[in-house]
Amino acid sequence: MSARRDWSDDAAVLAEGRKYASRAEFQRGSKAAYQVALKRGLLDQLYPRKLRDWLDDAAVLAEGRKYASRNEFCLGSSRAYKLAKERNLLDQLYPSLYSNWSDDATVLAEGRKYASRNEFCRGSGGAYRVAKERNLLDQLYPSLYSNWSDDAAVLAEGRKYASRNEFRLGSGAAYSAACKRGLLDQLYPSLLTDWSDDAAVLAEGRKYASRNEFCIKNQPAYQAARKRNLLDLIDWPEENATGDNDAIYIWRAVGQYFNGHPVYKVGVTSARLGVRRVEKVARASGFEFDLICCEAVQGKATDLERKLLILGESPGFVGFDGCTEFRALSDSALYAAVGIICTQL
Repeated sequence: MSARRDWSDDAAVLAEGRKYASRAEFQRGSKAAYQVALKRGLLDQLYPRKLRDWLDDAAVLAEGRKYASRNEFCLGSSRAYKLAKERNLLDQLYPSLYSNWSDDATVLAEGRKYASRNEFCRGSGGAYRVAKERNLLDQLYPSLYSNWSDDAAVLAEGRKYASRNEFRLGSGAAYSAACKRGLLDQLYPSLLTDWSDDAAVLAEGRKYASRNEFCIKNQPAYQAARKRNLLDLIDWPEENATGDNDAIYIWRAVGQYFNGHPVYKVGVTSARLGVRRVEKVARASGFEFDLICCEAVQGKATDLERKLLILGESPGFVGFDGCTEFRALSDSALYAAVGIICTQL
């Protein structure tokens, strides 16, 4: 990275920019010079081949046809993708994703191509959303949606799993029913200690190798530690290591909206640290958080983060750690973001 210099001279800025093969490399390698070039309109002189003029719809469509899916188009040519989206050209490029789902039978037929709700959501997002809105998913995947109105059935289902977390992952509907009706205490009494004593909470936390393991294996104690700001007092050796850059997360800033859309935080962490980074940024921002996903990914998570930050609008937060990585996302933009993450799992 170049040393700090005076970029008042355009010639110096252009000379610096010519050291890099692309805008992205220029931005990463010499941020100050890049910002000056951006403000003064010098980037066009440095990278003319990258600055396609997408005034013509035909050019946008031609670019889009180079890619097999919306997701690939977004990742491979984000500028053309955004214009295609704004001009409603995506339907022409990828009609298979935009069938007419007005007929329930068509939606159900599409859903039967997939083995699970998750596969259906990933493989045919439009049909999945329609199925969800019309309550058709129960017809497609009834084994996951038994009638949990009977407490005995819920308890019997819960006893198949060794922990609350396994129960939640293995049978989400039954787990939700157990939560609402206060049945979890009967299933996993070992977790029901009185966590009013800070020393007891700290002692419990030190049994685990990381915050993530603590959260997964004993949520009541973990939540007590989080609410009373005790987590930072537990010295987990794993957390003193440098970041692995192998996980990406998205969380919703509860109660925050920008231009009518909810605001989300996109960020990078280490898979071994779980939700630690999420909690740190949430504390710094003063926002309550609703975790959307926190997933280990292939390749560098920072590369994926840059792609995700193309989506939505920045609400312009300033003054705290991670403030530049918040985005206001529509439902479709959030779905696109999760879809991009899914391709990297």
